[in-house]
Amino acid sequence: MLFNPEVTKSSRHSNGNFAENLILYWLSKHGFESALVDHVGIDIIARNPNNDEVMGISVKMRSRKTGEKKEHQGIRL
Repeated sequence: MLFNPEVTKSSRHSNGNFAENLILYWLSKHGFESALVDHVGIDIIARNPNNDEVMGISVKMRSRKTGEKKEHQGIRL
């Protein structure tokens, strides 16, 4: 028997920058200088340490309820 309770989010549930911070962590771990920005269409600005290329990055995230889709979602770079 599979235990699958409904998730009830509290009124203090974060709708914040989880995905942006996760990407900032990944970029930092790989040597990129990066920062969160508040600009239309750009969430993060980052500099590639290998060639000094500056990139504007838009981060998208979604959550799914159990059983909605079978396949996983990957990161597109």
